[in-house]
Amino acid sequence: MDDMLTKPTDLSDLREMLLKWLDKAGSTTNAELSRVVTTVSEHPAQAVAAMDFGALKKFAISYAAQIEMLQAFSLQNRGDIADLHTALKAGDPAAVARVAHRIKGASRMVGAVELASVCTDIEAAARRGEMPDASGRLNRAMVRVEAAISEFVQRR
Repeated sequence: MDDMLTKPTDLSDLREMLLKWLDKAGSTTNAELSRVVTTVSEHPAQAVAAMDFGALKKFAISYAAQIEMLQAFSLQNRGDIADLHTALKAGDPAAVARVAHRIKGASRMVGAVELASVCTDIEAAARRGEMPDASGRLNRAMVRVEAAISEFVQRR
């Protein structure tokens, strides 16, 4: 019973337990485990990744191609996000659905899973004729995606 954690759990206890069991599984090095578990335990709300860079690698194998694709995505997406905000403010469900669909597709292509999810919800609501109050959620997702892209570029 020493390996049981009860709620509410202290994040440092969770970190120690995760390190212990992940290390036993031999899935990765201790340094990598420590970095991942520390990030998750210090920022639990960010445990769900904004980006899945594995998806990007399906379309761009080299690092240079990945960077180029991410830069093009970021540049185009800023305009699309502005268009989506405009359509939301105008109360135009057809335009909202169209732009959200475009952002969703581009996001999936580069692995921006959080932004794709937000746009999926916005598109579905707009197709039902609903005008979601999604600006805050959209902005948060975009900030997290941009931060993840920036971190990805700086890691290499």
